Amino acid sequence: MHSGDTAGTSAVAAPILDYRGIAVGAMAIMGLAFRLAEERLHGLAPLLMEAARRLSHDAGGTVMSLSAARADGSATPGVRCAIETKALLGEAPYWSHRDHTLTWVDMLGPSVSRATFAPDMREVPRVDVGPMPRLTSLAVPRRGGGFLHAQPSGLRLVDPERGQDDAFVHPESARPRNRYNDGKCGARGGL
Repeated sequence: MHSGDTAGTSAVAAPILDYRGIAVGAMAIMGLAFRLAEERLHGLAPLLMEAARRLSHDAGGTVMSLSAARADGSATPGVRCAIETKALLGEAPYWSHRDHTLTWVDMLGPSVSRATFAPDMREVPRVDVGPMPRLTSLAVPRRGGGFLHAQPSGLRLVDPERGQDDAFVHPESARPRNRYNDGKCGARGGL
């Protein structure tokens, strides 16, 4: 998109789309027309559009998936999709054999989802989605209930059923530009 007005300004903008292809925001470059001539705006437009796509991890563009489908559309033998779900940036899956649950985050949602499966794994699982107040890149179930979440403010102890959302530790507090990402627990319970 490009516009100019009588005040001598010009601009170019690109939409930021969610996973449904609906605009949820925009990125724009705006300035004085004598510095942002039309040919310069046309050169900036593709870069701005690429930045908007990267910001949403191509949510409104081509769907990228680690699916069981082959290039010809047929399924890989012995593999089936367990849950049909959408996310802006789904990560950090954690399977609990004890509870028959799969927990994962939509880092950009931000939300934490949990699917509860029947022991025989034949029924479609019930999926509960819990919106998060902050970007959440990890949700690992705790033995005593609740979860350990990785968020910009550090690792937090969260239990929605008890209303708990407490700071636990922030090992990267001296590095404010760092952020936490995916993680798993080892056999001894260490993250």
